[in-house]
Amino acid sequence: SLLNAEGRAVDEVAQRDGPDASATLTAYARLRDEWIGFTTRIASTRLRRLEQMGMGNAGIASLRARDLDAALHWLTLAGERHREAGMLAHLATTQMYLGDCLHRLGRPIEALAELEESQRILQGGSPRDLLECWELLAPLYELQGRTADALHAHKEMRAIEKQLADDQAPQRADRLRQEAEVAALIADW
Repeated sequence: SLLNAEGRAVDEVAQRDGPDASATLTAYARLRDEWIGFTTRIASTRLRRLEQMGMGNAGIASLRARDLDAALHWLTLAGERHREAGMLAHLATTQMYLGDCLHRLGRPIEALAELEESQRILQGGSPRDLLECWELLAPLYELQGRTADALHAHKEMRAIEKQLADDQAPQRADRLRQEAEVAALIADW
């Protein structure tokens, strides 16, 4: 969808300028407003799954815009709806962002509960989402003095990072081979 593409473009701005840069926060606030508008418009239809995904995206954009109250509202609502509909993958992602939001709001116990449930659901799913979940869990474990759990989280993060790097190795090798072939062709001209 166009909103998803816009979200990816804003994510690129955040990577370039930093997540706390004024332009980044403004772009995420605009994206939040667009997702809220989308969700409000779709609520009058029978497209419940689309509405639920819109709620989750409104929550994520709110979190990234540092609008924690809106993030808490939308992520809580999306989580409830995902649970009712049995949409576990969406529930896990929503809980991960809700856990991040709760941590930022100074509610580490609730954050930990959301993140631990998210981590359990994410096992065997998207390694990138699982990596992000472990990254959010590790400092919460450290904050609570649960050093063995924090160490475990860091080990899990490292294993996933290695897996992702190994998965990308053939693509990098192909790209390097293609670049070498192009360089050879250019040299022959």
